[in-house]
Amino acid sequence: MSCLLNNAIQIAINKLYSHDVKLKDEQFRAVESVLRGKDVLAVLPTGFGKSLIYQILPDVFDYMSANSHLRERCVGSLILVVSPLNALMCDQITKLNKAGIQSFMVTEVVSENEKAQYHISVKSLKELSCTCKILYFHAELCVKNKSFFNVLKSPGFQERVKCLVVDEAHLIKEWKTFRPAYGKLDILGSIFANVPFLALTATANSETKSMIIESLQLTDVELIEVNPDRENIFYDVKNRPSHGDDKLDPILKPVANMLKELKLQMELTIIYGTLQTCADCFLYFSQALKKHQYFPEGSEPISKNRLFAQYHAECPDHEKDRIIEELTQGVCTARVLFVTIAFGMGIDIHDIRHVIHIGVPKTIEEYFQETGRAGRDGCPSVATMYYNNFDIRSGKHQVDEVLREFATSNSCKRSIILNYFGHSLKRESDFHNCCSYHRSVCKCPTCLVVTSNSAEDQTTPAPAIEHVSYSCYQKTNIKNDLEAYRASLCYGNSFAGNITLSTGFSIELIDLAVECCSAVKSADDVYKILPVFSREHAHAIFEIISRHTT
Repeated sequence: MSCLLNNAIQIAINKLYSHDVKLKDEQFRAVESVLRGKDVLAVLPTGFGKSLIYQILPDVFDYMSANSHLRERCVGSLILVVSPLNALMCDQITKLNKAGIQSFMVTEVVSENEKAQYHISVKSLKELSCTCKILYFHAELCVKNKSFFNVLKSPGFQERVKCLVVDEAHLIKEWKTFRPAYGKLDILGSIFANVPFLALTATANSETKSMIIESLQLTDVELIEVNPDRENIFYDVKNRPSHGDDKLDPILKPVANMLKELKLQMELTIIYGTLQTCADCFLYFSQALKKHQYFPEGSEPISKNRLFAQYHAECPDHEKDRIIEELTQGVCTARVLFVTIAFGMGIDIHDIRHVIHIGVPKTIEEYFQETGRAGRDGCPSVATMYYNNFDIRSGKHQVDEVLREFATSNSCKRSIILNYFGHSLKRESDFHNCCSYHRSVCKCPTCLVVTSNSAEDQTTPAPAIEHVSYSCYQKTNIKNDLEAYRASLCYGNSFAGNITLSTGFSIELIDLAVECCSAVKSADDVYKILPVFSREHAHAIFEIISRHTT
């Protein structure tokens, strides 16, 4: 089988690449295991080439079938791929069809415009050509759409489908409440009882791997994984201000100045944040660059010519599609992108040099996935996280304890990440190119200069917080008094709009103050830890907390 399989793989790869490409050992093992009918869980780093495994499968199956001594009837192998995002599917489908590998994205209905973009409706699947090799679709389609379910059970599909692929399989855990259909994909196994699963992800610790195996009901699983360490990425962690109209200035000013000077020569930079952060960043850059935000200068002031852009759920689809297409082709004018989690999953962009997080993601998996967008071509790149005490406060249950440790501990940042995924550092030297911790303790001339410059740019480090336990009775009294104080801010005044907009003292601020009351030892603590509007509010909050805790 080995010689035949090698020939099949090389022929399939040659369709996709004009230059000489060889499978890595782990990719080969995955292909071989699927051919043997085994379920496979492959945990391989970002940029490793996970998609290539299933993209060559149809041609490999067909070649093996045509050249087998059993001379099996060749019916045109078909691979089903469950994928989480339209942008990810469209990017891959476009490349596959250009390479002559007919692929479609399945949706309930298809517009005339989408037909030209390799979309196919569930209804049209009955007439699907035997030349189609890969079908992409969302988890919700096979879980909720009865018509699609029935099509998959038809004799044509039962005979042709050779592998069930679940891309970004870690989402089975991460999206169990956001998109629960991702946790019900075992239904595919019930439709295709003898067809192997291929689950792919870049991030999975032991708990996530167990959840994937259990959810998909995988049996006799071939587990394929490598150390996920991306040695070319430098992990940097910095403190950021928690309040004030200019709280983004220390982060954005250096980037904006560099963009203004370098323009198209600026290395591609991705800035992750919330929707509000993206909007604030966009406004900041617009005001900072003014007429210089378009290239070439004097060109039509449209988004296509702007040196920065946004990418999130609120952006028009055509705008997001344009950005991804231009980035993957290396012709994008935008050199700085303000994005949310919606950006970049599985998209093949090689030359991202800097990934910045303003705030802390919810999970270490999410953070590792997003920083993994950087340096996919192997060139040195940087991942910088800016955080404050508000981001990592102990009462913020959405944030992993591992991420809190990553942000605050005086230890190797890379080791914290790798330990979480059950791996260790692959190297014993060159630690000054590892992370901000090692750079801070490294005595080489380069690191001493960089550390000195960084210290000048940094805001005051967030102090370690000592916590005292207060009773529910105390916290209830604190909350009641804070609500009374909030109401008092409007007495005798005429305000337009609601209290929050008028005073900056929100219900959410009250809840946060109650959560964090054990960490407050002064009005300055309140001002540093909580997003207060003014020092007057900080003093009032501290006085109320002190009243019930001393």
